[in-house]
Parts: sequence; structure tokens; C-alpha cells
Amino acid sequence: MHWSRKRNRARARVPIRRVLAAILFCLLLAGCTAPVLTPQGYFSDRIHDMWQLMFPISIVVFVVVLLTLFYALFRQRRPGEGENLRAGRTMVLFGGAILPGIVMIILMVEVVAILVDVSLIGGQLERQGENRGLIGQPNVAEPEAEVADLVVDVIGRHWWWEVIYPNQGIVTANEIHMPEDALVLVRLTSDGVMHSFWVPALNGKTDMLPGSISNTWLHGYYTDAYRGQCAEYCGIGHAKMRLLTITQTEEDLEVYLSREAEPAPEPTTEETIRGQAVFVEQGCAACHAIRGLSDAGEIGPDLTHLLSRREIAAGTLVNTRGNRAGWIVDSQSIKPGNMMPPFPMPPSDLQALLAYLDTLE
Repeated sequence: MHWSRKRNRARARVPIRRVLAAILFCLLLAGCTAPVLTPQGYFSDRIHDMWQLMFPISIVVFVVVLLTLFYALFRQRRPGEGENLRAGRTMVLFGGAILPGIVMIILMVEVVAILVDVSLIGGQLERQGENRGLIGQPNVAEPEAEVADLVVDVIGRHWWWEVIYPNQGIVTANEIHMPEDALVLVRLTSDGVMHSFWVPALNGKTDMLPGSISNTWLHGYYTDAYRGQCAEYCGIGHAKMRLLTITQTEEDLEVYLSREAEPAPEPTTEETIRGQAVFVEQGCAACHAIRGLSDAGEIGPDLTHLLSRREIAAGTLVNTRGNRAGWIVDSQSIKPGNMMPPFPMPPSDLQALLAYLDTLE
């Protein structure tokens, strides 16, 4: 009988140990970091400042609430204690209203100040009127555009990113090139469903709504490449809707933009000429634009300077000849649900097409 009571008491203590172990695990997990989440720009730094304020306050509040809960659950109630409610009322008033109110006011003031700083650059910018400009059209009438060192338009597609430099007349895909230590205005919209633009190392998330234009800002301290991701479930290809944001020196960016503004080079060999013909015959030109060959394609990414990109299929594959071949033949096995159907073709036609794509630098 005595052994049975000891076993029951031991079982009663197990849930408490598990709760404490879970709490410790969560605290350790909260201290983990990842390179993609490390702030690398002004706006991400400000968001990090907000986190640095909210996290310790949240931990203190959490611990106090937990200790109070344990105290209420496990303390020994004394005879007649329930008749004296004054102490309980004081604790409820102070702990349930006054103290949380003070904490919420402190957090609200600081959080609102940071959010205004992130979205409006410290109040320097104010929206004027309703003329927000059109995606893909140069517009310096906006106060945001007047302050920005570079304006980039991004359209969320199924499931890739169309990137437009409106003032330079450049259209590309899945990569944003921008100067280091500069303010970049990114104007966002979607062609069908809701997306969310997120480059965590440079700024927070911004929703992309069909028929609406949202503004966000990017800033990176150093030359590097930062991974971005659609942060709003948008369909079957959501998880593989990625992008790269590449910060460069001004000289390197000028070289990149001048090269991107040029039309595609003309094929010069028999194989590449045949490959261009295959591109047209197979219907690729109906979905993909190549400046100098066809400007009609709007369903898929512009391929004018395909080889300048580090990845294809919105960050799904490294941009190599073999990966391009696999994508052409059966893209659905690589990224199910994308808008490109399989294109089985004779090996000679495939090699000629790949040779032509290899010239799109």
C-alpha cells in the first residue's frame, strides 16, 4: 500500500517535469539564430531592435504568470483563508490591469515608432494623393521614389517573381540587384493571388495584393546575396517561390544594368541558329520573351539574359546546362503545378535549344 502511494505521487510529478522541460527547450530554441534571419540592413536592424525589446519583456511576463499559476495550484490553503479576499483583489488589480497596462504602453510606443521608421524612413516621407504610379512605369512623382536610390517593381506570378527596373527599361526574373548601403524602393503587386514579399535579412514581410500596389524598402550594408521567399501560401508552388537579392558596388551594378538593357545576342553558329528555330517551333516564344526575338511572351520569365541568373525556376535549381535540360523536358517533376508543361523532344533538338540558351548571357 505504501509503495502504491509513492508510485502515484511520482506519476503526479511527471507532468510538472515535462512542462519545465518543454519550457527550457523553448527558451533554448528561442536563442537559436540562422544566417538568413541575421539583420544585414537598416530596416532589418530596426526590426531586430523591436525583437530585442519585446523578447526579454515577454520572458519576464511569462515567468511571472507561470510562477503565479504554480503558486495558485500547489500552495496549501489555510482554514478560513477564503473569507479574506482583499489580498486577492489587490493582486488581481495590480497584476491583471495596472502592470500589464504599463508594459503594453511601453511596448506600443516603441513598436509604433519602429514600424513608422521602417515603413516611412523616420517620418521623412508622407504619401501625397492617390497617384501611386503603375507597375513597370517610371514614376518619380511619388515622394518615396524621390528619396530612393533605385526603384524596382516586383510582380508575384505563379510561382515566380517578375522583376522590373522601370527607369532603366529592364525586365528580368527572380533576382533583384541593388547597390550596397543604398535605399531601394520596391513596388509590389500580384497577377492573380495573394503573395507576401519577404527578404528577412533586409526587411520584414509585405503583402502583395492583386490590383493593388504596396511599397516596401530594402537596404543592405554590404555586398552579398540574400535569400527571399514568398511568405503567404499562394498555391501548390508556394514553397519553391524563392528569390535572390544581390547587393553590389555601384560600378558592378551599372555593368549589370547596362548588360541587362541590351537585346539578346544573335545566334552565330549552325547549332545555335537551329536552337533558336526550335525555341520558336516548340512554342517557347508564346510564354517567354527574348528581346530581339519575341516580346509577346508574358506567362513565363523573360529569358533575354538567362545565363546571368544564378538560379532558375524561382530558386529551385542552380542555373546549369543539365538543370536547364531537365526543366525543359519535365518541369512538373521538379516543381509540380508550375505553368510550364513538359516538352519531350528529340535529343538533337534539345541539344540545339540548350546551345541557343547558352548564348543568352
